[in-house]
Amino acid sequence: MDKTLFISRSLASDSPVRAFAQKHQLELRAESLIEFTPVQFGTPPPADWLFFYSKKGVQYFMRTLRDRGQKLNTPVAVLGLGTLNALKEFGKSADFAGNGRPEEVAAAFKKIAAGQRVLFVRAQQSRRSIQKLLEGEVIVEDLIAYANEIRLPQRDVRGDYLLLTSPMNAEAYAQKCELNAAEIIVAIGQTTAAKLKVLGADQVEVAARPDEAAMLERLTEKLAALQ
Repeated sequence: MDKTLFISRSLASDSPVRAFAQKHQLELRAESLIEFTPVQFGTPPPADWLFFYSKKGVQYFMRTLRDRGQKLNTPVAVLGLGTLNALKEFGKSADFAGNGRPEEVAAAFKKIAAGQRVLFVRAQQSRRSIQKLLEGEVIVEDLIAYANEIRLPQRDVRGDYLLLTSPMNAEAYAQKCELNAAEIIVAIGQTTAAKLKVLGADQVEVAARPDEAAMLERLTEKLAALQ
């Protein structure tokens, strides 16, 4: 194993990234470079919709409601499949589920929520991309449910192939390892790609969908093109 694959998240046992690394005899390094902590919040303000754009948002918000013995009766919208699956773990379904691409999700959601009050459950350091896309279309309310901060790892996480899953993870990796032209970098989406370019990455591949399988597809395409 003379090549290393790094992904900036902890992996499930059935993650396709594990199978990919094994198939191609790559040393796998998988670790989130972000530390998450809950933020206490009061009674959520009245809203026509509750919008989740991250699994962590779902988990921290729903756990708080559960601990308080409260029920969620507001219609729920989610950004994509990962957030939808996190919601299902609490026995809830979504009234609107996007495809994970912020621009497309905002365009679809505003058709059903135009003029309504939408409460976005978010991180303290959120880029607020969905909120910004919907400003003027819906009444935006924010609820901070958790904090997210860079956590630099103690061990070596450097990789020949990088799968970076958020702008903050990209920033943390650049601080720890420094980006170099020899690395093949795949970003999970356009916002992560834009952050990488600000950090000095000359070439960044972008996954067609915001999931692990799509990141691997893009990496495979890039490797094939280099042969």
